[in-house]
Amino acid sequence: KKVSEAVKQVLNNDLPWEPDQLNSLLQSLDETIHEKLKALNKYYKFLIYLAVGPNIGAGMDMSVVAFWEQEYDGYVRTSWNNANIHIWIIVFWIRN
Repeated sequence: KKVSEAVKQVLNNDLPWEPDQLNSLLQSLDETIHEKLKALNKYYKFLIYLAVGPNIGAGMDMSVVAFWEQEYDGYVRTSWNNANIHIWIIVFWIRN
């Protein structure tokens, strides 16, 4: 839920595909996700993975293989797109 909140806060449907602006956009998204997760006050380490590409109709999928303590650790993945851009977001958490 916190990841979705951050996505809605930072990204909007008008975003154009501007490669020069992507670094600052992804940094802002990363920082917003991190702040929302940090506010949970949980004893976890978080890893935020962001991938971005132009929305030109091509397909892409991601998979995750990890070894961890299944009772405590995990991940969530989501994606966001508009007519111009597609962003994949994966957040991992590992109990500290």
